Amino acid sequence: FYIPRFFQPTPPGLPGNDDSGAMGSFVAFSMMGLFPNPGQDVYLITPPFFPSVTVKHPVTGKTAKIRNVHFDAAYKNIYIQSATLNGKPYTRNWIDHSFFTEGKELVLTLGKNESNWGTAVGDLPPSLGRYSGFNQTYSKRWSAPGSAQLYSPAL
Repeated sequence: FYIPRFFQPTPPGLPGNDDSGAMGSFVAFSMMGLFPNPGQDVYLITPPFFPSVTVKHPVTGKTAKIRNVHFDAAYKNIYIQSATLNGKPYTRNWIDHSFFTEGKELVLTLGKNESNWGTAVGDLPPSLGRYSGFNQTYSKRWSAPGSAQLYSPAL
């Protein structure tokens, strides 16, 4: 509960140094329920701070939307129970940048208890390394080490 605890509309309400807008962008993305993974077109999914959020892409003009079922302003429903992307069940705990460029809709169902949503090996974000503890398997978006092409972006 980092955001409501440490970020407030007061003079000391922005912890740390905000050089280059790092803290401000962290807060904006966190409140939207996304965490951009540096160097990739990947955003990790977390419960947003609003019932719904829309973002209009400046180039394509498409509008992406994140909506929460069972949103709780007291922030007690903090666990994602299930999700849909454009109306289809979605189990990955991340999205790629096409979410914004194509104007997709992500619907998150929230609850008070932890769930196993997004915990399967195939649901984990892309990684250059092995997944320790999961039989050393690889995400579908990455190939084995030593191959000529490690990254295969979704176009």
